[in-house]
Amino acid sequence: MDDSARSDWGGGATKVITARIELQSMVDEIQALGTANANESVEIKSRISSLVDRVTFIEGQQVTKGDLLIELESSEIVAGLAVAEASLSESRSLYNRNKSLSDTNAISASTLEQLLAEVKVDEAQVEAAKARLANSRIRAPFSGRVGLRRVSPGSFVNSSTVITTLDDVRTIKLDFSVPEAFITVVNEGMTILN
Repeated sequence: MDDSARSDWGGGATKVITARIELQSMVDEIQALGTANANESVEIKSRISSLVDRVTFIEGQQVTKGDLLIELESSEIVAGLAVAEASLSESRSLYNRNKSLSDTNAISASTLEQLLAEVKVDEAQVEAAKARLANSRIRAPFSGRVGLRRVSPGSFVNSSTVITTLDDVRTIKLDFSVPEAFITVVNEGMTILN
């Protein structure tokens, strides 16, 4: 062996780098893949079958709870409400005339009860017609941002037709998995970086 090979094999001093030891805090960092979800999210659908009369929102628009999104054709519902109200008016009038006769025993109590029952049925029919009319106007169930418009004026919609989506993204829910080793260090309120 020559002398140059001997110095590489331990003949010379080994170089060492030194540093002063200081106490420092360590940060545990966890990387995880997750899914961000809106606080509230819903597909907007109609409760009744009808034609779309008017679309009142723009795709991506921020809306407030109760804002009108879609107006459905309702002429048949309005006519049904008018018939129900007329029937209620007639049954109330008949009941009130006969009620004054019951004081003189000119009409039986059972007949008066039957007339009162007819008034109650007509009142229920008016309320049902009003509910159908209210269902012809589709409103935002909560404040949020509407998605893509999937219908146009003249489209036929029913309870399975998705009109649009509505998402409340003021608060985001994040769904991700954490390794079991970090369960003890994960706490509510920790900062999440993207």
